[in-house]
Amino acid sequence: MSMRGRFLGVFVVALAVAALSATAALAMPSLGHLSWDIFASSLSFAGYLLGAMLCAIVLERRRLRVLMTLAIIGYSIACLMTWVLVWYPFQSTGAWVAQEYLAKTTISLTLVVSVAMVIGLLRLLEPSGSLVRLTRVATESVYGAFALLSMMILWEVFDTWWMFPGDFEMRFWSGLLILSVAGLLGTPALRAAEIARRRETAESGLPLQIQVRLTCPRCGLEQAIATGGGACAGCGLSIKVEVSEPQCPACGYSMARLDVETCPECGADFHRKG
Repeated sequence: MSMRGRFLGVFVVALAVAALSATAALAMPSLGHLSWDIFASSLSFAGYLLGAMLCAIVLERRRLRVLMTLAIIGYSIACLMTWVLVWYPFQSTGAWVAQEYLAKTTISLTLVVSVAMVIGLLRLLEPSGSLVRLTRVATESVYGAFALLSMMILWEVFDTWWMFPGDFEMRFWSGLLILSVAGLLGTPALRAAEIARRRETAESGLPLQIQVRLTCPRCGLEQAIATGGGACAGCGLSIKVEVSEPQCPACGYSMARLDVETCPECGADFHRKG
């Protein structure tokens, strides 16, 4: 079983445990906080496992191996820290301070590894055209800025007179969040549209069948045979005809019927053979 399959199996089990514990907490109030603690632990485990599974998908594609490995480790550490927050009895005044610090650290670590996960997922969209590439880089930058600003708000960096006012700070944070979501949804959509357009271009580059005039190597009869193959009209010899379409080596754009030395799609140099 692949790494992704193992993560998915454990993810389903964690969600099932969370659902059962929440049901038990509602059905049997006498259990107290135990069922809710189990529910919080299982749900947080499932959430962190989902992020780790997405990183594993990138890792299986052999992309950003070091970054994805560190992200999976980061998700594991954040999950353990969350369990400490759920199960450790923070009761004294000093313990509450430690609880607040641990909670902020856990959220910050989660934000950092989520940035790595987003970068990995968007990098799976390669190879891509200029518009998709630009959108991907912009999305990575905006989401990184959103995570950084979130951590600054979390750690109360703005509680000084020389930083942004509270209202502007939250409006800017909300704008980054909206742009991040739009980029995460829009980049795959642009990539899908690009693939569809390239497929249409490839289909329109050369006709499905082309009549090629050739001479039969057996009987010497000159004739026209369509691509895909046929038989000699004179002696019946089977003849297979294949025509290769020139494509850009960088992005696969059809260069048929184009007398240029530069790909109009990605700008890469193109040199025709022969």
